[in-house]
Amino acid sequence: MPLQAILTLLFVAIIVVTAGGLVLYSHERLSRIAKVEARENFDRISATIARGIGGAIGSAQIFLETAALSLDTDMPPEQLAPLFARLLREVERINPAVTGLTFGRPDGRFYAVFDLSRGIPEEVAAIAKDKAAFAVRIGLQTGPGAGEGADEHWQVLDGDLKTIGTTPITTTDYDPRLRPWYQDAMRLGGLVLTSPYQFRPLPVMGVTLAQRLDDSPGDVISIDVELDDLDRQLAELRESPEMELFVFDDRGNLIAHPDAARLRMEIEPDAPEAMTPIALLDDPEIAALYASYRADSGSGDRVVTIAGRPYLTRFQTVKGPVRGLTTAMAAPYDLILGPADRLQTRLLLVGLAAILVGAVIVMLVSGRVTRPLRDLQADVARIMKFDFEEPPLRRSSIAEIVELGGAVTAMRAALRQFSRYVPGQLVHNILAHRVQPELGGKRQTLTLLFSDVVGFTTLAENLDPETLTQVASRYFSEVGAALVESGGTIDKYIGDAVMAFWNAPAPQPDHVRLACLGALEAAERVRKLNEAFQAEGSPVMPTRFGLHTGEVVVGTIGSVDRINYTALGHVVNLASRIEGLNKRYGTTILVSDAVRQGAGGDFLFRFVDSVVPVGATEPIALYELMGLAEKLPDTGQRVALWNEACSRYYARDWDAVLARLDQMQERWPEDRLAQLYRDRADRHRREPPPADWTGIERAKTK
Repeated sequence: MPLQAILTLLFVAIIVVTAGGLVLYSHERLSRIAKVEARENFDRISATIARGIGGAIGSAQIFLETAALSLDTDMPPEQLAPLFARLLREVERINPAVTGLTFGRPDGRFYAVFDLSRGIPEEVAAIAKDKAAFAVRIGLQTGPGAGEGADEHWQVLDGDLKTIGTTPITTTDYDPRLRPWYQDAMRLGGLVLTSPYQFRPLPVMGVTLAQRLDDSPGDVISIDVELDDLDRQLAELRESPEMELFVFDDRGNLIAHPDAARLRMEIEPDAPEAMTPIALLDDPEIAALYASYRADSGSGDRVVTIAGRPYLTRFQTVKGPVRGLTTAMAAPYDLILGPADRLQTRLLLVGLAAILVGAVIVMLVSGRVTRPLRDLQADVARIMKFDFEEPPLRRSSIAEIVELGGAVTAMRAALRQFSRYVPGQLVHNILAHRVQPELGGKRQTLTLLFSDVVGFTTLAENLDPETLTQVASRYFSEVGAALVESGGTIDKYIGDAVMAFWNAPAPQPDHVRLACLGALEAAERVRKLNEAFQAEGSPVMPTRFGLHTGEVVVGTIGSVDRINYTALGHVVNLASRIEGLNKRYGTTILVSDAVRQGAGGDFLFRFVDSVVPVGATEPIALYELMGLAEKLPDTGQRVALWNEACSRYYARDWDAVLARLDQMQERWPEDRLAQLYRDRADRHRREPPPADWTGIERAKTK
């Protein structure tokens, strides 16, 4: 990994650890504070609900105790109705939650007073005028036993407590002696409080306080205190619509909820005065919370998962005079931790910005340190590629880098001199592909090329050594460059000959094709070079090439003090023999059938001969590489005519062979191979070969 990247990553890691630790610590602290605040909010809600219920009950309790001591029940019946209406008005001024007052007697008679501003009972709807303020339900007499029926009528009073209407007498099954508040007051003898229930005829939820009159045994006075205001109170206490808040009793009835009216109407649209069992509500949040309470009715905080969303939950018993009430409070964790999460997000963004800014600064600073090192690394890489060009002078204030730069400069100078004595391309390939220069080799399929200058011996005899060296250097530069540029590795120069191979040391899947391209390019460069030599008056150097492919042993061959990276084997010798056979056929590039098959369809070949080379025991098929097919569109007819001639030749149809070869010589008189086959065909026509003749030739010279 680059040093600059290491320094940058180290800095980023320090920032990430530091900032991440601070963010996590801050989030943990804020989350803890948020949870504490949520619990404190639960405490506040519980206390507020208890105070609300206790306040409503407390003032009503004081009034009821006072009234029980001062009430004169021996008044005439026609005076009791205005008296009870006045008492209700007075207690309403003290406590607006009071909705009604009831007075029950041991013989079943009763007086029930209602404030018409809260609703008009249907029994008095016909006589309740604009000035109507109170309705008094009066039970006149009862049957022999409790609950056996009684007569009643309604009396409507105005604000001055004067009667403005009375209903006819009807029969009712209402009997105060059967009501829980009456029975508890008679049994316990003091102030009693009922559990919450649905009032009638007004559809409101509330409780009833009752007090037995000590001076009038059997007389009980009660006050109805509504709890509907608790619904509004819960709505005000609920900080978010996602927060769940409700009160229920020990029988599983919903007592108060911010949306209690809707919930009650959903289950009893025709009887809104009925109780509201939680089990009948179509509300998954309330149902899940109540189910959790039933599973563990203890107070305290817990986590309840609703629809995959965790809620911090508390069930708190309502403290006060009303028993059997529990407050359920639940808030989603993500709502509680929302501020902490948002702050964490902001801190993360700030930390990310700090990381980015810091990383840029560190990269700029570290770049001034690492840039000279990268330049030296690039210099060494170029030296490994045998590129010894001097780079521009670079300066650095770091002493170690200056010393290292001097060492690289000295190494470049030494290798530049040494490279004059070794084949640079071979060394480059060995270094690039990490070939270990150890004695030994391995079997590998290579494509080999041998080249030879026609008449070089005579040429060397007629030139002085200086001119020969100059001409040969130009020649080898062109041939070597063509072979190397096609991916070949030059094994050695043997006098005027060149040996090269492909697919080593670097693997080349298309090595046969590359070798054919290299041979064609080398032949073309030699042609142009000879034109230049001819123009200069220098001797030309026509060249022949031979290619063969097969399995050889390639590796480092030699002794411990002198080694050579080369290829050995019968395939190598056969490639050299193929090159020598060019002289026999007058061709420039001669290849084996294995090369023809492996080269692909981009090249144009023509059959030359089936021959057993010197030193070989088996015949090989030889082909002439004529060039790239796309560059020789007119040569296809020539090859087709040649193939017909060869086909007739091996069929011993000598006249047909001669006819086709005569056509070729007329059009291509320079074709020595056609002349060779014409001479053979003419000889065979005059002297037919034996019956076992196969057409295979045997070379007698290299």
